Amino acid sequence: MFGGRRVPVPLATVPAGAVAVVLTGTGFTLWRTLLAMLAGAVPGGEVAFDVGNWAAWLGNLAWLPWGLALGAATVAYRRRRRTAPAHD
Repeated sequence: MFGGRRVPVPLATVPAGAVAVVLTGTGFTLWRTLLAMLAGAVPGGEVAFDVGNWAAWLGNLAWLPWGLALGAATVAYRRRRRTAPAHD
C-alpha cells in the first residue's frame, strides 16, 4: 500500500518485467561468452575472464539467475494480485 491505497499491478510489474528481461538477456550473453572462452572459441577471451581480474567479471555472472528470479517473482506477484480479492 502507498498512501493508504493499493499500488496498481502494472506500476509494479511493468518496470520489474523490463528489468528482468534486460538482466536475463545480459546474463545469457555473459555466460555464453564465458563458456565459449572456456571452450577456446573466443580468441583473446582469456584476457576478459582472467582469474586475476575476477572482481571485474565474477559478480556479473549473477545477472542470469537474478533476472530469472526477478521474472518468476514478477509473474507470481501479478498472478497473486489478479486473483486476490481487494481489501479496501
